[in-house]
Amino acid sequence: MPRSLMESVVALDGSAVLRAGFGDRFVDHFLHIKRAEIGRFLAHVTE
Repeated sequence: MPRSLMESVVALDGSAVLRAGFGDRFVDHFLHIKRAEIGRFLAHVTE
């Protein structure tokens, strides 16, 4: 079970079951959105 959004993105990217169910086009688009969200989060989070 993924413990973070970043781990979830990696798991989804490699999931043949979800790609078969939703289709590559949908999964790739969703991953693009989530990776952009992660990028924005990391750009604004400070230590």
